[in-house]
Amino acid sequence: MCALAGVPPPTPAPTANTSTPNTPNTPSTPNTPNTPNTPNTPNTPNTPNTPSTTTTAPSNAPTYAPTPAPPTTVVQKVGFTNIQVDEWKGTVRKVYEVGYAITIKIYNATSNMYEDGCSIASVAVATRRAGGIEVAYTATVAPAQKAAASTAAKQVESDPSILVSSISAAKTSVAATATAEEKAELANITVPTAASIQVKPATITTPAPPPPPGVPPPPTPPSKSSSEGGGMLMILIIGGVGAAVVAVVIVVAFFMCKGAKEEDVVKAKLTGKGGKVPSNVDMEMAVGVKPNKLETKE
Repeated sequence: MCALAGVPPPTPAPTANTSTPNTPNTPSTPNTPNTPNTPNTPNTPNTPNTPSTTTTAPSNAPTYAPTPAPPTTVVQKVGFTNIQVDEWKGTVRKVYEVGYAITIKIYNATSNMYEDGCSIASVAVATRRAGGIEVAYTATVAPAQKAAASTAAKQVESDPSILVSSISAAKTSVAATATAEEKAELANITVPTAASIQVKPATITTPAPPPPPGVPPPPTPPSKSSSEGGGMLMILIIGGVGAAVVAVVIVVAFFMCKGAKEEDVVKAKLTGKGGKVPSNVDMEMAVGVKPNKLETKE
């Protein structure tokens, strides 16, 4: 439709408000009151420490060093027919001693020295029956060489050639540290043969080790002879006292019996004379006592 000129357009009818009315505010939920704090649980007291029951050794306790083992002694006699007793001295003696020491493993032929704690000594005596000498070797052997020395001493008994080789090695070892005079003597020393050597069984002794430090040694029991002697002496004393007591008893009994018999005889004689039992005064007069010495009754 066309609008008329000069005529204002009609006012449109009012339109109803279609907007949604505001939703009333929901009342706010009241705040929940705060839960009171739970009171702190009191701390549990600490359990006291249990005292230790372990016993600790005092710090000043003495510390003892271990007791060293005692050395072993090897004694062995060897006969030599190639040498005389007046030759057993100086370099000759030294070579034969070192030779035996090499044999029983107590001398080091490389360092030309005895092993630690080892040594040897010897005594020679002349032998008339076989000629030559018999040498008693006494070797002191350290615990480290004990087993080897014991074995070697038994081996040379059945095989003297071992000692022959050792004496030859000893000449070389002694020459390494010998003086000019000793070297001249070494040149004249003859190494024996196995046939000229007679080796006897060795006696090997190892003493009992000493007690540890701080421990007293066990008491020494009395010897059999001293205990027997003490017992015999006690028997003799008791026997002598007993014999003396018996003799005294016999003597007393003898005199008592003798006195009783004499008294009976006197009584019998006096009774026979007067017909009555004699008094003590009569008895004393009868046996020879003077009347003036007797007590008389009124």
